Parts: sequence; structure tokens; C-alpha cells
Amino acid sequence: MRDEVRCTIGYMNKLLAYGAIWGLASVLFLWGALQQGHRVNTDRHASDQSAYLGHARQLAETNFAAVGDRARMPIYPAVMAFLYRPGLTEDEFFARGKLAGIALAALVAALAAGLFQYHGQVWDTTAATLVAMLTMLAYKAPYCQADVLFYGLSCLLFCLLLSLLDTPRWTTAALAGGVGGLAYLTKASVLPAMGLALGLLLIRGCVVWYQQCRQGRPPPGRSGRRQFAIHLGCASLVLGCFLLVVFPYIRTSHERFGHYFYNVNSTFYVWYDSWDEVKAGTRAHGDRVGWPDLPPDQIPSLTKYLREHTAQQALTRLARGLVRYTLLVCVYSYGYAEFALLYFALLGVLFWQNRRGLDLWQEWHRHGSAVLFVGLYFGGYLLLYAWFAPVSTGHRFVLTLYLPALWLAVRGLLYAQHQRWALQLFRGRAIAASAISPLMLIALAGYALLIFPQRIGTVYGGG
Repeated sequence: MRDEVRCTIGYMNKLLAYGAIWGLASVLFLWGALQQGHRVNTDRHASDQSAYLGHARQLAETNFAAVGDRARMPIYPAVMAFLYRPGLTEDEFFARGKLAGIALAALVAALAAGLFQYHGQVWDTTAATLVAMLTMLAYKAPYCQADVLFYGLSCLLFCLLLSLLDTPRWTTAALAGGVGGLAYLTKASVLPAMGLALGLLLIRGCVVWYQQCRQGRPPPGRSGRRQFAIHLGCASLVLGCFLLVVFPYIRTSHERFGHYFYNVNSTFYVWYDSWDEVKAGTRAHGDRVGWPDLPPDQIPSLTKYLREHTAQQALTRLARGLVRYTLLVCVYSYGYAEFALLYFALLGVLFWQNRRGLDLWQEWHRHGSAVLFVGLYFGGYLLLYAWFAPVSTGHRFVLTLYLPALWLAVRGLLYAQHQRWALQLFRGRAIAASAISPLMLIALAGYALLIFPQRIGTVYGGG
């Protein structure tokens, strides 16, 4: 009886501590987001906010018939259009947009918590979610931009695609295609992730077929041909659901601009060397209303870039872009880079110290396609952002990777806890893997008390 009472008291104490941490962090997040909106984000013309609001106003006034300029995707302006009322001044609509952004950031935080909890323990979920809320979402929330919505959708898509590569299922494939379509309609930069996942899924199907053919007779109902058909079917379902969601938009793009996946950034701007070239190039010749009025040999493209630049110039552009992101954007940030670095430094040491307990070949055999996806996803997007840096840069690009990175950290901690790993310290002392998240919460508490109150009201979060 006494043991049961003690267990109940212990459970209640944990529940109270858990609730108190979430409550305090939520209040701090709301206060910080309001401070950022009131004291820092005072110019609606900064960071494309007026363009998003203008598109939303056009959608509301035309009953959602406005085509848009293909520089910004339609989902976020469509959401904002529901907040518009005739007679609202630009400043009033701007104020509504900032409040809506805070509410949207809270929903994205809840989505992230659900994804973390699905593959993690309670304290791991709590630490990772609160890190995201106080080092990233609070700074991005009160802005009339599509970024926060895209962060949530792209993280969900990342998890779905990773799950699909690990275990192909029809429901996962359909969800991945639908979410991928919504993510594309929020920002066009989701296309490389979709193409990468579909390619790896087909390769995985071929590898499974080949391995089972080499092993001889497969288990009943598990023939290599059937496994390849499942992979091919899942890839087709992803593509089909994706196209079903985006078809009305890309059909209009084809009718107006001549290309289904027309977007001025990925079609033209990515091949320029600076924003000044963009303004003097296709942007000055009508790329927002139709195909630019330029001779074919002056339309920017990969072929034109390779013809006019040397390999050294291309590599220098990539190198400078990477340095700009790693040193000037990530390191001198709101604080998210320090926590990401701390997470993966601790995880790296943890896995290195316990590497003898790992069967790397078996893990690669089971999860090789997922590991490839993670490496190519993060590496590929960092290279894309580095390439685009001479034209446009800022936190908003690299932060697309932040929630997926935290999700991976939570999964890594869960794996380490199942293996009963511990961080080995000096003189034989050790810290269990389950203690890493409480340590992160302690570090976050220091940040919240000493740094966050001053930084949230002075550092611009929209760039």
C-alpha cells in the first residue's frame, strides 16, 4: 500500500513539474513573440511581408481568382485572405497578420511536439520542443511570411518520407504525397526532397529484389518481384497524391507562364550572381506576369551558367555560401545554432564512446536508404542554400532544417536509451543518455533567463 502511495505521489510530482515547465515556457514564448512583433517587426515592407499581404488582399477581393506572381506560393496568402475584411487599412491587416503568425507558430510547436513524442520519451520531447519554441519560433512567429508554416509542413514531410523509406506502406505514401503537395504550395523548395525520396524508394525496391534473388527462395508472399511492386506502387502513390494536390496551381502556371513548375526563384534567380543582376534581368522583363521578354540566349539557366562561368567560379560560390551560412548566419543567430550544436555534440560523443556495441553493417542493411536520405537531404539543402546565398540569404532558409534536426536528435536519444548507453566522464563517472534532455532544459533555462528577454526585443527575426 505504501509503495502504491509513493508511486502515485511520485507520478503527481512529475506531472506537476512537467506542467509547470510547459506553462512557464508557453507564457515566455507568447510574451517574447509579442515583444518581437511590437518592438522589432514594425515595418510591413521588410522581408516580403507587404508582398504576402498584398497577395492575400488580392485573393480576398477576387474570390481567390488572383493568379499571383510566382515568386511566392499560394497557401499562406490564402490563409491570410480569410483574415482580411473590406475597409481594413494596411497597418490593421499587418497587425492581424502578426497575431495570426503567433497562433500559427503555436500550432507548429504542437505539431513538432507530436512528432517528437511519437519517436521519443516525454522529457526528450519537452526539451526539443521548448528549444524550438524559444530559440526559433518565438523570433519567427510575428511575421507575415510563409516560413513558419513551411517549417511545420516540411518537418512532417521529412518524417513521413523517412518512415516510407524504412517501411513502405500505402497510407504513409498517400500522406507523404498530400503533405508534399501542401508543402510545395507553401514554398517551391520542397521539390528536391520529393525527388530524392522517390529516387531512393525505387532504388531500395531494386536492391531488395536483387538481394532476395541472390538469397534463393524468399519467404512465402515476400518475393523480390512483389517487394519491388510495393516500392514502385508507393512511389507512384506519392507522386499521384502530390500531383492531385498541386494540379490546379501548376495548370494555371502552364497556361500563364508556359511551364508547370514555374517559379521565378528556381527557374531564373538561382542562376544569377547577385540580386542586382536579378533586378536588371528577368525581373525587369516581366517574369512576374508571364515568360520574360528576353532573347532565348539571355534567359538564365544551368546551361547558360556553365557556358559563362568556370568550374572554379562555381566552386568558389559554393564555398563562400557555406562559410556565409555557417559563420555569419548560423553562429551569429538567435540562439538556435548553439543548442543544435550542443545536441549533436553530446550525441556524437555518446555514439562514439559506445560504438563497440553497434553492429554498423546490420544497421546499414536495415536502414541504409533512410541514412542516405538524411545525409543527402541535409547536405543537399545546405549546398542549395549556399548556392543561392549571393542572391538571397538569411536565417529563413537554413531554419527549414532545424525541426528535422531536432527530430533526429530525439530519435537518437531514444535509441541510446534503449541501448542503455551512458556518457563516460572522468574518474569513471557516467551520465545516462536519459539525463541529456534534463541537461538541455537546464541550459535552456539559463538562455531564457539571461539572454532571451533582451535578444527577443532587439534582434530582427524575419530575415
